[in-house]
Amino acid sequence: MTLLFPKTTKKKSFSQTNSLLYGFPKSGKTQFGSKITFDGKEPLFIMTEDGEGIHEISKARVKDWSSFCKLVDLLESKAKEVKDQYCCLVIDLVSDLDVWAAEWVAKANQVTHISDLSFGKGFNLHKEEFRKQVTRLMAILPCLFIAHTSEKEVNIQGTPVKVQAPTLSGRALEFINGKVDTIMFIKPASGEREGSIVIQPSTLAMTGSRYPQLIGEHAYSGKDADLVFKKLEALFNKEETKTKESKNV
Repeated sequence: MTLLFPKTTKKKSFSQTNSLLYGFPKSGKTQFGSKITFDGKEPLFIMTEDGEGIHEISKARVKDWSSFCKLVDLLESKAKEVKDQYCCLVIDLVSDLDVWAAEWVAKANQVTHISDLSFGKGFNLHKEEFRKQVTRLMAILPCLFIAHTSEKEVNIQGTPVKVQAPTLSGRALEFINGKVDTIMFIKPASGEREGSIVIQPSTLAMTGSRYPQLIGEHAYSGKDADLVFKKLEALFNKEETKTKESKNV
């Protein structure tokens, strides 16, 4: 019997999911992104600053919201070639795009800041513009969004708690949070404690994943980015491997 609606297929790689990675400056965010591979293909970086340093990466440089939108136009027009050459997109930094989108809306409406527009109009326009362009981008290839971190106060069971969270406006964070499968925080080393990539809900940072096999705290120094990515890849496929083994018994 032919199904009225086709079944979805499981993702075959962590690199083929959408994720958000954030942390302090120089904590190894770009380093991690540079080690992502799938099917022999590397990522394409969309860089908002000259932060690639020693990394050998394929990159497109954007300097404001208009140049970012023009890049999305170009990527859409060459979608087949982009998919043939790259495994995913790394947006480094998505927090810059958030700020630029707000500035673009303010300029387009001839005000100094989006808050100058009445009845929350500026905030709604910013929300719509950011979502529209980022949605177009995510339709081309899976995305790893990179952001800096800042301390924010959240309410946990009625108690205000300060946690590390991506440096994004509430509007952009709400959208990205709803779209990505995994949110990762790079916890820096402190004293004898080694650094790590945190992927688990806690009072330390805003993190988590739709894939339970990824939940945990994974040792990370930045220098071992390749090993950590391979570890996450192995964990990603762990559940599927177990399922196949149980069927063969």
